[in-house]
Amino acid sequence: MVPQELQDLLTDRHNAIVAINRPTSGPQLTPVWFLWDSGAFYFRIGKNTAKYRNITRDPFISLLVHDNAGFRYLTVYGQAQIMDNNPTSVASQIVYKYYAPTLASQKLPPEQEPDVVTIKLQPQKVVAIVEEIAHEAADSWTSNS
Repeated sequence: MVPQELQDLLTDRHNAIVAINRPTSGPQLTPVWFLWDSGAFYFRIGKNTAKYRNITRDPFISLLVHDNAGFRYLTVYGQAQIMDNNPTSVASQIVYKYYAPTLASQKLPPEQEPDVVTIKLQPQKVVAIVEEIAHEAADSWTSNS
């Protein structure tokens, strides 16, 4: 479902922007750290947040991952699943993805986190873009024209 040329966006330390439907006008946009594993996205949120309240009200969300230069991006759409068991393995994999190895072991969350849930997003639709015009624009700054 995800093109091979964009797989690195899912494994490198990029943030994802999650769009959650608010009860009033407009989406709620939030950057999150994520894990891509077995064809699904995982991220964690606090139960005391607007994100959690909005997902429980309307589980249909979007998620965007882009490279820092902005030339490539991946947008997925689907229904968020709140994982009741809040797997600690997901939490530790996210920590090891985003923290340097020397610090990651110190940042692992406790076994029990009653105020945090893990969200799973199995993409129902994927839009993958590599914008060639953006490469051309960036390259124009390094040319001697």
